[in-house]
Amino acid sequence: MKSIAILSALVVAALAGQIDVPPSHTAAVVGSNVNLTCQASGDLSQYRLAWKEHISSATGALIFNSAMSGPNDEEDYGIHGHYDLMIKEANIQDGGVYSCALDDQPTPHNAYVFIFERPHLLVPKLRVGETHQFECRVDYGAPPQAILTPANYPQMKARIDMDEITNGKEMLRTSGLQGEQSQLVYAYNVTIDDEFFHLKTFSCEVTLEDPEYKIGDRKILHVDHPATSISDITPERSSFYVGEYIQCGANGYPDPNYQWDGVDTPIDPEPTIDGNQLKITEAMIGRNTWKCQASNDINDANGIDKPTKEVTFNVLAATAPPYSSATAIQASVLVMFLVSLLAKLM
Repeated sequence: MKSIAILSALVVAALAGQIDVPPSHTAAVVGSNVNLTCQASGDLSQYRLAWKEHISSATGALIFNSAMSGPNDEEDYGIHGHYDLMIKEANIQDGGVYSCALDDQPTPHNAYVFIFERPHLLVPKLRVGETHQFECRVDYGAPPQAILTPANYPQMKARIDMDEITNGKEMLRTSGLQGEQSQLVYAYNVTIDDEFFHLKTFSCEVTLEDPEYKIGDRKILHVDHPATSISDITPERSSFYVGEYIQCGANGYPDPNYQWDGVDTPIDPEPTIDGNQLKITEAMIGRNTWKCQASNDINDANGIDKPTKEVTFNVLAATAPPYSSATAIQASVLVMFLVSLLAKLM
C-alpha cells in the first residue's frame, strides 16, 4: 500500500503544471514589440497558465489564460509560441510589472518592463571661448521605484565625438507610478575652445544593468565663428569660357556671404554672383583678376577682418569650342578598338 501511495504521488507530481522558463526583465524603445517568455510543462488543461499586468491593478489585471482563445485586449497584446506574451507597439504607459503563473502556484513569476523614448539632447547656441550647459533627458516607463534595486536604475553618459564628458551632474530623477512617465536629466558643462568644435558630435547614452540595455542619440554641433580664411577658389584653371563658374569657399558659421570684385578686368563689368559662385560673362573676355571676400554675422557684429583672396585667369572666347575633329578621330579609334576586342572575346 505504501508503494502504491508513493506511485500515486509521483503521477500527480508529473501531471502538475510547472513554469520551466519564467519571464525575464526586459527593456525596449517606444513603438517596438516587447516579447515576454513563459514556458510551462505538465497538464495545462487542469492547471491554467495566466498572464497579468500590475499597472492598472496592484493585484494584477488578467491579460490571458490558457483556457482562452486569445488575450482580453488583442489590440495591445498577442500570444504566440508556448504562451509567450507580446506587448504590441509599446509606449511609456506599458512600463511596469507583468506576471506569469499557474493556478496551483500561489507565487507568480514577475518581470519588470522598461519602455524608453530616445534621449532628448538640448544644446544652446554655441560660441567660441564660452562654456555652455548641455543637457540629456530621457523619458521612460518603469515599475515603481520602491521595488527596484540600483541595478534597475537608468544611468547616463555623454561624449563629444569619442571623448567622454566627465563632469556630468544628475539634475533630475523622477519616478512616476506604474503607467506614468519617469524622467532622468543630466547636465554637462562644455567649454568651446575653438572653432574646431564645429561639426563635432555630442552623443548621449542611457544604460541599464538589469536588464542589460542601452539606448542613445546624437547631435551635430554648430559653433558660431567668423569667416577667417578662404580655403580655395575652384576650379584651379588658367582659362574659362563664357557661362562657366568660379567658386569661392570659406570657413565660418553661419555660412558666409560672398562678394566678388574686379581688380583688373578688360572693362568694369557688374559681377553675376550665384551664392559663392562668380559667373563668367562676355564682358570678361580677356585677362582677369578678381577678388573674393567672405564674411558672416560674426564678422559684421564684432568688426572682425573679412578674408579675401584673388584669382587671375583668361576668358578665351564667348562660347566653349565645338567638338573638335581631332577629338572625334580619337573617339572613333577607341570605338573601333572596343568593337574589335569584343569580337575576339565572342
